[in-house]
Amino acid sequence: MIRAVIFDMDGVLIDSEPVYAGWLESFLRKHHVEVPNSELRRVAGISSQDFKKKLQSWWTSGRKPFLSGEDIDKMFEKYCDGFRLSFKEIMDTHAEEVMAWLKEADCKVAVASSSPMDDIKKVLADTGLCRYVDVKVSGEMFANSKPDPQIYQYTLKQLGLEAGECLAVEDSTYGIQAAIRAGIKVIAKKDDRFGFDQSQADYQADHLGQVIEIVRMANECVLS
Repeated sequence: MIRAVIFDMDGVLIDSEPVYAGWLESFLRKHHVEVPNSELRRVAGISSQDFKKKLQSWWTSGRKPFLSGEDIDKMFEKYCDGFRLSFKEIMDTHAEEVMAWLKEADCKVAVASSSPMDDIKKVLADTGLCRYVDVKVSGEMFANSKPDPQIYQYTLKQLGLEAGECLAVEDSTYGIQAAIRAGIKVIAKKDDRFGFDQSQADYQADHLGQVIEIVRMANECVLS
């Protein structure tokens, strides 16, 4: 039986990746740091630790005065403060429906995201999804980020469930790989904008609403 669904956040619950990509491109252009679009696309789905490494690498390649990835990330965060973003406006249109159905079906709900915990809490509060979520886990809590399975292994412990009792909903290549390595079956939310390889996922969903159908089908198979 499926007793919990674990959601990634960016690209799954909210369509934030195109927004952040636009801000990042603008920030780098302002500081005269040129990065190919193909490289910028690879940022989607990576952890905050790896993002800082990318920033430092790009900064160094642009022959800028040395700054750590941490320092550049703080500059970027300050730059982003100048933009207004409503997480409610970019929330997946099916997100609340799916979570409400899961709670009604006595399934636990978790969010396991590479984003910092403060960002996870803010997104869940602003969208109103926080009332459905039993467990929140951030990639910043671990030494290794997705595709390392550590974040999912920890989430399973927090849920008190086995891998076979859970489904993960991911969009990125790294996220899908992390869940698989933790022994969890994966629903890939279709997204062909960033070159993700979703071929390893167990299920494909054109939209988040299909999670209900997949969970129902999985549990009916067990009962039959």
